[in-house]
Amino acid sequence: MKVKTILNIAVFMTSYLLFGGIFLIMVMCNVDVNYTEIRTDPVYKNIDKTVEIDVYEQDSPIVATPKNAGKELILLDKSGSMEEFITDLYKNNVEFFKQNDVWAFDTELYQDVSIENVEFSGDTNVFKAVNAAADAGYDTIWLCSDLEHNTGEIQLSDIAKEMQIIVYSPKILDSEKTKDVIKEFEYGDTKVITIN
Repeated sequence: MKVKTILNIAVFMTSYLLFGGIFLIMVMCNVDVNYTEIRTDPVYKNIDKTVEIDVYEQDSPIVATPKNAGKELILLDKSGSMEEFITDLYKNNVEFFKQNDVWAFDTELYQDVSIENVEFSGDTNVFKAVNAAADAGYDTIWLCSDLEHNTGEIQLSDIAKEMQIIVYSPKILDSEKTKDVIKEFEYGDTKVITIN
C-alpha cells in the first residue's frame, strides 16, 4: 500500500513539475498569444450605454453617409468647450463638410455657416437647433455636440423624432449633465459616437 501511495505522489509531482515547467518556459520566453476581436459592427466599438442609447467610440474621421440618409445637415454646437473638437473634426473631414449644409447653434441658430467664421461661445440649446433642422426638411443630422444642453426646453418635435440623428461628441458623455437630453433622444433614431 505504501509503494502505491509513493508512486501516486511521484506521478502527481512529476506531472505538476512538468506542466509548471512548460508554463514557466512560455512565460520566460514571452510567447505571444493572438486574440481575434469579434465585432458586430466594423466601424464602431460599443464602450458605454447611457440611459437607453448605445454610445460608441471611433478613431477615424466621420464615416460614410448612412444608407437612406436623405437630406443631410451638419449641426455644430458652438459653445466654447467645442471649439478644438470641431476645428479638428473639420480638418479631418473637409470634403464631408463641403458636401453638406452646415449650421451652428448656441441659444440661437446660425444657418449656412463656414467653420472659419464660427465664434465659439455661449450657452447650448440642442433641441431648438435639432427641431429647426427637422422643420427645414432634413432627414439626417450630424450633431457635433457634447449634449450639455443648459437652456430651453428639452423636447424633440414629432418631426425630429423621425430623423436619423448621429451625435459626434469629443468625450464620453457626462451622465449627470446629459441624462435628460439622452432620455429625450431615446424617442428618435439616435446614435452617439465619441471620437478620440
